Amino acid sequence: MDRQAIIEAYEDVRSDQTPTSWALFGFDDSDKIVLICSGNDNSEFLEKIADDQRQFVFVRVTTGDELSKRAKFAFISWIGENVAALKRAKMTQARSLIKEVVKVNKFKKKLLLINT
Repeated sequence: MDRQAIIEAYEDVRSDQTPTSWALFGFDDSDKIVLICSGNDNSEFLEKIADDQRQFVFVRVTTGDELSKRAKFAFISWIGENVAALKRAKMTQARSLIKEVVKVNKFKKKLLLINT
């Protein structure tokens, strides 16, 4: 796992001082978890999720009105419908690794999305 890049992306999304609202993580050719990309528009990461990939997304959503705004965070674990069974099985271990950095226990909701 590219721990430092993942930490930096996580902190960037959590920061109130940056416009970054999401970070997408995936696997490189050696099956190491890496930062794929990040961005400011939450609709962008939906275009990056692929049916043949295993990916994680850490996303910020701002809620409220003009007087009171709050940031809420979600961690999405994605397994595309065209991912092989062996790689699907490896996601449990990968999720445990990334949760060491992306502190999902602080969130109101945990989401697991599996497209079947």
